Parts: sequence; structure tokens; C-alpha cells
Amino acid sequence: MRRLPDSAGFLHEFQFEVELEMPRVGAERTDVSPLWPTNLVPAASSLIYLDLNHWIGLAKAHTGHGDGKRFRSALNLLRAARDGLSTSSACR
Repeated sequence: MRRLPDSAGFLHEFQFEVELEMPRVGAERTDVSPLWPTNLVPAASSLIYLDLNHWIGLAKAHTGHGDGKRFRSALNLLRAARDGLSTSSACR
């Protein structure tokens, strides 16, 4: 028998046939392998992760904002890579 409090704080007696164990954090679980979705298709090209400040800089370059001048070459390189063009001429 165990005495456990309910949401109001009252103690109730419970009898468990099996002792309950708290679930382990995923990093501690070595008894199972990770499960990946079967319909997950790998990207055909490389993925680039950008912080929010980089997205803002690229948006400024795209809209012609004065602060976006220093991001213009990066925007051109990313567009060239997306379109499969040569990146050597994209830096202009």
C-alpha cells in the first residue's frame, strides 16, 4: 500500500501490483534505438540554417534597405545556389 496525495492534497491509499518506475529521459534510454519516420525524404541539396538576425539582413538586402548593402553579396550567392547557377558571378 502507498499513500499518495490527490490534487487537493488529501492522501489516498493505493495498492500497486507492480512497482511504478518514473520514465527516463530520452538521452538516458539505451534500450531502444531512435525511430525515424519512414516517409522522411533526405534533402536533395544542402540545408543552410540561419539565425533571425541573418534573415533580417537578407530581407533588408532584398528590399533595398540602406542597412542591407553589406548582405547583398550573400543574398546573391544564396539565390545563385538555389537556382543552380555559378556562384562565381553571383558576388557582383
